[in-house]
Amino acid sequence: MVASTYIQEIEAWRAEMDAQLRAPGPWGWLAVAGTYPLEKGKNTIGSSRKSTIRLPKSAPEGVGQIEFDGQHGKLRVTTRQPVFVDGVEVRTAQLRNHREKGGMSVVRVGNITFGIAESINRVYEVIVWDADSPRRQSFPPRAWYPINPDYCFTGRFIRNYSANELIKKSPNQYTPELMHLGNVFVYHAETRYRYAVMRSDLGPKYLWLMLYDKTNGKTTHERGRHLQVRIIDGEEVEVDFNKLVMPPMTFCEHIVSPMAPIPNLFMTPLEVGERYPE
Repeated sequence: MVASTYIQEIEAWRAEMDAQLRAPGPWGWLAVAGTYPLEKGKNTIGSSRKSTIRLPKSAPEGVGQIEFDGQHGKLRVTTRQPVFVDGVEVRTAQLRNHREKGGMSVVRVGNITFGIAESINRVYEVIVWDADSPRRQSFPPRAWYPINPDYCFTGRFIRNYSANELIKKSPNQYTPELMHLGNVFVYHAETRYRYAVMRSDLGPKYLWLMLYDKTNGKTTHERGRHLQVRIIDGEEVEVDFNKLVMPPMTFCEHIVSPMAPIPNLFMTPLEVGERYPE
């Protein structure tokens, strides 16, 4: 690929990532107003302090309830204010979680949106977004290292015969949080690197890589950075370190990002991709 064309593509991708960060609803991290684990049975929704799912003050005190069966939710609206699911006004509706076909059902009341997602700990929760969040308006642009085409590699993906739990050290204990789908192999400076990869929310054509390098805790987040690895064909993958991004917890206090698997280490500082502002 011609270097100038590649640089233009990365610049366009960066603009898209910045716009996504500032989205007023799913999945704009700057607009997240809270995350609430769902309990089986009835979960009340509203701005009231007694609500199981607490919405910002601009929402009605009582919006309704979600009847949760352990994986899916049924929304029952009690407020007179219009409530929409996927753009259609409803009084009752079945809600898909974000891993189901069709994606997460998006519920909107005023400038508040919410939906059901499965967390990294396989807990189903409701994520709430507030389009009026002041943080969306005041947050500075995302910061990046200079684009370097030399850090875009063609690698190889070897899939596990069966996905297994990847055990990682959390601050308090070892907990199974992610499913290890296989390993990606890349060569750089005559060194072969092997990285464990997980299921990506972008779909079956991508793999999720969490990576450590020598910039962590200095110019990048101490828990490493994340990368979506694109499957080109069969075992061939694109590993583009210019697309390394900070974990969501960099931008949102309500999200706890997992720690990268300890073996996923690049031996030198990776001064490409997203960084802290200078």
